[in-house]
Amino acid sequence: PDEIALNMMGVGFNVISLATNHTMDKGITGALNNAKFFKSKDVVKAGNYVSQEDRNNIPIYSENGITYAFLNYTYGTNGIPVPNGYSYAVNVWPMENWTAYSNYKAQVKKDIEQVRDKVDVVMVAMHWGTEYQVGYTNSYQQDAAKYLASLGVDVIIGTHPHVVQPITFIDDTLVYIGKTQSGFKKRFQQHKTKIYIWIKRIRHQQYFYENTFTLNKLKMSIKSSKKTIPIINAL
Repeated sequence: PDEIALNMMGVGFNVISLATNHTMDKGITGALNNAKFFKSKDVVKAGNYVSQEDRNNIPIYSENGITYAFLNYTYGTNGIPVPNGYSYAVNVWPMENWTAYSNYKAQVKKDIEQVRDKVDVVMVAMHWGTEYQVGYTNSYQQDAAKYLASLGVDVIIGTHPHVVQPITFIDDTLVYIGKTQSGFKKRFQQHKTKIYIWIKRIRHQQYFYENTFTLNKLKMSIKSSKKTIPIINAL
């Protein structure tokens, strides 16, 4: 329902990955309605589109003088096929077999190359992995992360497993393999934690990636010595 999305944005979510295993739950009509709704909102979004032209036009965003692009892919759609002619509706980087997975790499490469030299930061949200496997990464995640890193992606944000999975680096690429969506409020009620991770950019620029957890807000920022990009602000 639109009301859920409106409430989400109302509490501060401003970056939204729309390619998930549930994008096709209501068929192609639901997927296109979802894309149309978010296209009309002033948020950073990716992964679900209203047309091929919309899908191919990767936006470049700017915050405090730092430019960035945001891309999003999902491993699949719960066995619900995307109808012929509607592949633009959701970015599916399939994992049902290695042939299909490897073939889609060309599309991922094309997407990233479209923006890599135009922005300071490229972020990719990956809906991937094996559910409820704490600390575990499957071969698909491992290979996809290495491939994205080889293309110059700066930050990979993993979702879907519902449990915490490793945070690591592949060369200069920060890989946040998996997060849990449950227990944040309880766990961080009485704590404020800041995690700073130093990233060296190939353009000889350097940034801090900051996760700030508080009772009221979760903020993720990309921070330079004098500039901060607010990426996510949420209850």
